[in-house]
Amino acid sequence: MVKVTFPELSFGPIEVKRGSLLNVTLLGVGLVIPPGNITLIPKITLTTAFDIFNSEWVTAPVIAVVAFIPQAVWNLCKTTLDGWAREYYEKHPEELK
Repeated sequence: MVKVTFPELSFGPIEVKRGSLLNVTLLGVGLVIPPGNITLIPKITLTTAFDIFNSEWVTAPVIAVVAFIPQAVWNLCKTTLDGWAREYYEKHPEELK
């Protein structure tokens, strides 16, 4: 099976980690700015992943048609042979006895 998928397009979150702006100790007192993690903008998803091509889209209908062919050929042959037999016995009714 061949499958071509377009990946998800997104921007990651913009975050400021704890202590990334200032992390010092003055006179035994710790000064941490910001005191915790801050998310300024969450993850933004532009598109989700989607399939551009999947070989099953092509093979499934072909398999369905190919599976139908033997039955169609049998139906045609049976109809033709029944017609020939009917014509023969109409012309030769003595063969039925």
